[in-house]
Amino acid sequence: MKSKFPSNQWDDRLDGVHAAVGRADSLLGAPSLHAPPLVGRDAELRSVDRFLDRTAAHDRGGSVVMAGAPGIGKTRLLEEIGRRAQPSFTVLRCSGTPAERTIPFAGLHQLLFPLRHHLDRLPGTQVALLNGVFGLSEPPRGRLSAPCAALALLVLAAERSPLLLLVDDAHRLDEASLDALAFVSRRLRNLPVAMMFATREHEPRSPHLHGLPEARLEPLSPTDTRLLIARVTAAAPRNAPVPCGGMPARPRPPFHDRPWIDRIAQESAGNPLIAIELAAALGADGRDDASEIPPSPRLRATFGDLLSELPEPTRWLLLIAAANDKDDLGTTLSAASTLGLGTGELAPAERSMLATVDGDELSFQPPFLRTVVYRNATVAERKTAHGALAEATAASPHRRVHHLASAAHEPDEAVAQQISEGAGHARQVDGMVSALHVVERAATLSRDPATRSRFLIDAASCAWQAGLPLRARALERQIAHPAGDPRLLATARLLRGTIAQAEAAAGTGAGHRALLASALDTARAEPVLSARLLLTAARTALDTGHRGHLAEIGGRLLDLGLDAGHPAKRFGAALRRLADRDLRHAGDVDALAAGLLRLTATGEPVAWPAMPPHVPTMGAGARDAFAQTVRELRAQGATGTLPLAAVPLIALEHLAGRWDEAAALGAEVLALAEQTGQRAMTARVRVMLALAAAARDPGGCRDLVEGALRSSASGHDRAVHAMAHWALGRSALSARDPSAAIPHYARITSPDDGAHHYLTAFLACPDLVECHVMAGQLTEARALLESAEEWRLDDSAPHLLGPMLRARSLVASRAEEAERLLDEAILRSRECPFERGRAELQLGKLLRRQRRIKDARRHLHAAVAAFTALRAEPWLDQASAELRAAGYARPSTGEGLPGAATRLTPQELRIARFASEGLTNPEIALRLSISSSTVRYHLSKIFQKLDITSRRQLLRSNLVLVE
Repeated sequence: MKSKFPSNQWDDRLDGVHAAVGRADSLLGAPSLHAPPLVGRDAELRSVDRFLDRTAAHDRGGSVVMAGAPGIGKTRLLEEIGRRAQPSFTVLRCSGTPAERTIPFAGLHQLLFPLRHHLDRLPGTQVALLNGVFGLSEPPRGRLSAPCAALALLVLAAERSPLLLLVDDAHRLDEASLDALAFVSRRLRNLPVAMMFATREHEPRSPHLHGLPEARLEPLSPTDTRLLIARVTAAAPRNAPVPCGGMPARPRPPFHDRPWIDRIAQESAGNPLIAIELAAALGADGRDDASEIPPSPRLRATFGDLLSELPEPTRWLLLIAAANDKDDLGTTLSAASTLGLGTGELAPAERSMLATVDGDELSFQPPFLRTVVYRNATVAERKTAHGALAEATAASPHRRVHHLASAAHEPDEAVAQQISEGAGHARQVDGMVSALHVVERAATLSRDPATRSRFLIDAASCAWQAGLPLRARALERQIAHPAGDPRLLATARLLRGTIAQAEAAAGTGAGHRALLASALDTARAEPVLSARLLLTAARTALDTGHRGHLAEIGGRLLDLGLDAGHPAKRFGAALRRLADRDLRHAGDVDALAAGLLRLTATGEPVAWPAMPPHVPTMGAGARDAFAQTVRELRAQGATGTLPLAAVPLIALEHLAGRWDEAAALGAEVLALAEQTGQRAMTARVRVMLALAAAARDPGGCRDLVEGALRSSASGHDRAVHAMAHWALGRSALSARDPSAAIPHYARITSPDDGAHHYLTAFLACPDLVECHVMAGQLTEARALLESAEEWRLDDSAPHLLGPMLRARSLVASRAEEAERLLDEAILRSRECPFERGRAELQLGKLLRRQRRIKDARRHLHAAVAAFTALRAEPWLDQASAELRAAGYARPSTGEGLPGAATRLTPQELRIARFASEGLTNPEIALRLSISSSTVRYHLSKIFQKLDITSRRQLLRSNLVLVE
């Protein structure tokens, strides 16, 4: 047979042989009134249409063999081609089937029987031959007799209407029919007849089809696979409540937001039949994970037949590979050897392309075939395979544990305990889903109710952390709570409380009280568990802005029987200070956050998601610790827990002026949180992104705020509502519209308003002071600053001190005092580019009004550089306007450099600044600890990027850039 060709060459092949083929969703059987949708095959169908038009208009027919994997879409394509060809063509169909493979002419009978009314126009000899085909007389004996009679009948029928012959599953046709149809297919060039064969690729080919042109059906693209899934499930109910097992029901997320969409695309590898069947099963029962769906009867029929045709030793080797927790060929062969199987047993599977070997990796094609192989085996066969794999993985304890769990035949406490002890290693090495499987299996092997409940709690925690909330609830509903076991009750409440917080579930207040009660019950016997409960409760207290609860939690952490230096205990002192409006000793908080995150990561075998809450005194040290935790959670596949660690990191990235990094992380977290139904997390991410957008894109800011408020409940998440109004207020402030900004800030600061939050009100105070000053309301500005004096600050939190110093400068009675405050604000805000840029802008304005133009330009250039790097366009416009008012005009030669910060690397920026100040190359080299030749190299790059030709232009530009 001729070589295959890619789908983009179909038009060329059709022009040459006048045959067509397309791609479609695979179904078995005859044309259906309820066929699944056809997706991703438009180009090929257009090629078919053009070919059939030529066949009908010019009597130029042809044939083609369409080859493809099982389920790839051959049958569904033929159905669609036949439907589109009518009524211009008479469409004749036949399909091979194993039941009729030994019946001579069964396929030819199916194809030609609709033309029997033409028999009276044929010679008697050919009529007798065809009656033999139809079973009305003795079957034809000569090899050419039946094919020639069939061709004659087709020629007669084509005189009245062009013919389209569709032969499905040609590899299953009886030999006599295939012989006749192959004969006919080579004699259609001058006839208005088109013939299309559909057959499985990699099947042993009948020699009858050799030489015919062949087209291969390619898998669907990932985009088309997702579109197919969406269409299949379009009629499924989308918002039915999902039971929560002890927690209030929440609406099922929209289909497109579910995390298993990507898993379906991955498992199906573009195979439409698998995608359709998995989507239908998942959409029907609301599961989280495509890997847990057993093969449907259709998938069993399609792929089970392939497997049944393999030798038994090959089927056993494939079962071992399917049971293997990895794709490594070495482990599979080692396990197979314990059952007396060798490498040669794999050859039949490789020849049929059911399995492929690449180096030391054995993979199934398509990937879901692994599930079919595993599920088609009996329970005893699966346990035998896992037993062999447990022996083969003795050197890898975490893998051996997995296979021991699956090989166990009956409950066994010792085995269950051994399995559970390997969960932590499984999580670190293979991810959270692997740990879930381990502890879930341990639960089924335990007879003791308390031990089983503990395993189920661990399994539910793993499921939630892995981004499988429905699975987590199903496990949580199985938990029994034996009386007199406060630890078990506390761990269950910790799980429920964390999920409720993430999802903004109703009744969070009751959950908060339950967390405090369990923390009290376990404080003496389990102080670390009690600390985790209290840290979870602290997040709720910060969300609601309830100072009393925050102080109580801090006190209870201090009272725990932990070492005096334990980070949880010291964090309690920080929470009490925060409740008392004391923001001093901020450096301790960074170290404590890092310590708590390490404690969470290395504590119990299953890491509970009890992250320390974000507090405003956190800085660079905490940012690094949260960033490390996010990386570890990504590596573990803990997509459910990741938003808890990422939300504080987004806030800290924003503070550090890493707005693009914050936006990228925010987009990732939004997708994860929406997929897993964490409404509260989506709200918090949106308001933090809105705060950055307020200085960049007012329209985008409003959209983010509206989305956040839709996801949040004001009753227990005042922090989100307060930050939403802070973002809207800052957006109006960026537009220099204080009358629009002040009402938003007033909602944050008014104790009777639902958006009031005592901590956010303090953080937004500098903005509100600026608004009052712009509106000429100096009395209100001074009163606001006096009220802010209740908060105690020191040099340990310069990012908080800098904005307050800038605000005080706005109401200073003397220019000298304002300048001093702004100089100090710039110094304190060196780690916060946006706040530093604002202070530089304010000082530049002040100096320009004092006619100190050179000094003003220096600060205004710095402001321009800061706002340019942040892409804070409204603020950049203000700074640029002030520069123009200071007599600065960008030279036409290109040496004006307000935009230099976006075109130069950080090192180039530093060198350009020093050169603009008149330093020589050796002096710059000494300052930066590099060689003079390196300085020369960087200057040449600077000249190219800024389109200048000498350092004189740098000197004339009065360039000052932020380091």
